[in-house]
Amino acid sequence: MSKKTIESDFDNEHYQEYLLQKEKLKQKYDKDMFIGNGDTIRNVKATEKHNIDYRRYVSQLMDIICKPNSPYQKFVWETLPEYERMKRDYVTHTKKSSVYKETL
Repeated sequence: MSKKTIESDFDNEHYQEYLLQKEKLKQKYDKDMFIGNGDTIRNVKATEKHNIDYRRYVSQLMDIICKPNSPYQKFVWETLPEYERMKRDYVTHTKKSSVYKETL
Protein backbone atom coordinates (compact mmCIF):
# COMPACT_ATOMS: atom_id res chain seq x y z
CA MET A 1 0.00 0.00 0.00
CA SER A 2 1.42 3.35 -0.96
CA LYS A 3 1.24 6.48 1.14
CA LYS A 4 -0.77 9.31 -0.34
CA THR A 5 -0.58 12.99 0.28
CA ILE A 6 -3.55 15.21 0.91
CA GLU A 7 -2.80 17.03 -2.34
CA SER A 8 -3.11 13.81 -4.34
CA ASP A 9 -6.48 13.14 -2.70
CA PHE A 10 -7.74 16.53 -3.81
CA ASP A 11 -6.62 15.80 -7.36
CA ASN A 12 -9.04 12.88 -7.39
CA GLU A 13 -11.51 13.14 -10.30
CA HIS A 14 -14.51 12.43 -8.04
CA TYR A 15 -13.47 15.14 -5.61
CA GLN A 16 -13.09 17.62 -8.45
CA GLU A 17 -16.56 16.68 -9.70
CA TYR A 18 -17.93 17.26 -6.18
CA LEU A 19 -16.26 20.69 -6.07
CA LEU A 20 -17.94 21.60 -9.37
CA GLN A 21 -21.33 20.57 -7.98
CA LYS A 22 -20.68 22.58 -4.83
CA GLU A 23 -19.63 25.67 -6.79
CA LYS A 24 -22.68 25.38 -9.05
CA LEU A 25 -24.88 25.26 -5.94
CA LYS A 26 -23.09 28.24 -4.40
CA GLN A 27 -23.74 30.34 -7.51
CA LYS A 28 -27.49 30.08 -6.86
CA TYR A 29 -27.11 32.15 -3.70
CA ASP A 30 -26.16 35.74 -2.89
CA LYS A 31 -22.37 36.15 -2.82
CA ASP A 32 -22.64 38.40 0.25
CA MET A 33 -23.81 35.35 2.17
CA PHE A 34 -20.36 33.73 1.98
CA ILE A 35 -17.53 35.47 3.81
CA GLY A 36 -14.16 34.09 4.89
CA ASN A 37 -13.42 30.68 3.45
CA GLY A 38 -16.66 30.78 1.49
CA ASP A 39 -18.42 28.05 3.42
CA THR A 40 -19.57 29.91 6.50
CA ILE A 41 -21.87 32.84 7.11
CA ARG A 42 -19.63 35.23 9.04
CA ASN A 43 -21.03 38.42 7.63
CA VAL A 44 -22.14 40.67 10.50
CA LYS A 45 -24.53 42.39 8.10
CA ALA A 46 -26.28 39.10 7.33
CA THR A 47 -30.02 39.43 7.22
CA GLU A 48 -32.63 36.88 8.23
CA LYS A 49 -32.99 36.09 4.52
CA HIS A 50 -29.27 35.25 4.41
CA ASN A 51 -29.70 32.95 7.40
CA ILE A 52 -32.65 31.16 5.79
CA ASP A 53 -30.81 30.89 2.47
CA TYR A 54 -27.70 29.60 4.23
CA ARG A 55 -29.68 26.85 5.96
CA ARG A 56 -31.17 25.93 2.58
CA TYR A 57 -27.67 25.91 1.04
CA VAL A 58 -26.31 23.62 3.77
CA SER A 59 -29.28 21.29 3.36
CA GLN A 60 -28.75 21.05 -0.39
CA LEU A 61 -25.01 20.58 0.08
CA MET A 62 -25.66 17.70 2.46
CA ASP A 63 -27.97 16.18 -0.14
CA ILE A 64 -25.08 16.28 -2.61
CA ILE A 65 -22.63 14.81 -0.09
CA CYS A 66 -24.89 12.05 1.26
CA LYS A 67 -26.46 10.93 -2.00
CA PRO A 68 -25.54 7.28 -2.67
CA ASN A 69 -22.96 6.90 -5.44
CA SER A 70 -22.36 10.64 -5.51
CA PRO A 71 -18.93 11.91 -6.55
CA TYR A 72 -18.20 12.76 -2.90
CA GLN A 73 -19.12 9.25 -1.73
CA LYS A 74 -16.89 7.75 -4.44
CA PHE A 75 -14.05 10.04 -3.39
CA VAL A 76 -14.36 9.01 0.26
CA TRP A 77 -14.49 5.32 -0.66
CA GLU A 78 -11.42 5.59 -2.92
CA THR A 79 -9.37 7.38 -0.28
CA LEU A 80 -10.13 4.93 2.55
CA PRO A 81 -7.23 2.75 3.63
CA GLU A 82 -7.45 -0.81 2.30
CA TYR A 83 -8.11 -2.37 5.72
CA GLU A 84 -11.03 0.02 6.31
CA ARG A 85 -12.52 -0.79 2.90
CA MET A 86 -12.27 -4.50 3.60
CA LYS A 87 -13.92 -4.08 7.00
CA ARG A 88 -16.79 -2.01 5.60
CA ASP A 89 -17.25 -4.36 2.68
CA TYR A 90 -17.41 -7.32 5.07
CA VAL A 91 -19.91 -5.61 7.36
CA THR A 92 -22.21 -4.54 4.54
CA HIS A 93 -22.16 -7.88 2.70
CA THR A 94 -22.46 -10.30 5.59
CA LYS A 95 -25.71 -11.82 6.74
CA LYS A 96 -24.59 -11.22 10.33
CA SER A 97 -24.33 -7.48 9.85
CA SER A 98 -26.77 -5.35 11.76
CA VAL A 99 -27.26 -1.70 12.51
CA TYR A 100 -27.20 -2.47 16.23
CA LYS A 101 -24.12 -4.69 16.54
CA GLU A 102 -20.65 -4.62 15.15
CA THR A 103 -19.49 -7.81 13.48
CA LEU A 104 -15.79 -7.12 13.70
